[in-house]
Amino acid sequence: MDNVTRHAQRPTQASTAAQPWSSELGWFVPELQLRPLAAQRGLVRNPLNGATMELSSGEYAVLSACDGCCTLAEHEACAARQLAAPPEHRPAFRELIERCARQGLLMSVPDLVSRFGAPADTQPAAFGGIAVRTADRPKLLARLLSSAMMLEARGAPSRR
Repeated sequence: MDNVTRHAQRPTQASTAAQPWSSELGWFVPELQLRPLAAQRGLVRNPLNGATMELSSGEYAVLSACDGCCTLAEHEACAARQLAAPPEHRPAFRELIERCARQGLLMSVPDLVSRFGAPADTQPAAFGGIAVRTADRPKLLARLLSSAMMLEARGAPSRR
């Protein structure tokens, strides 16, 4: 945590500038991949978009404490809670999480959604119908048809 503590003691441009993602936008933390580079240093990779970043072991511990899809403030609080960090470490956690978001280790929800393609403007097709086995079941068939007629009488759309 030495590297994280050191970052907390100096103000950064990122922490003083207004960030468009700061409170409203959700950020997803995927299953990150870690490749050791040296003692207490590693290359962290987001397998969804290929973004990489070199982090210290303390920084990686903070990032690993983030989970799921939350705002950056919620990720910060979760990491502080899981690591039982004192309050004076929270600004460093926030700066690290914002830096990781800018570098692509975290994915914004709109970016994540865009991976699935543009939403279709068309309505899904109406349900076409069902197949019912009627052999040797005349009473059950009569009950089914009676129920369908009652639904249509109450305003349900007509079915073939």
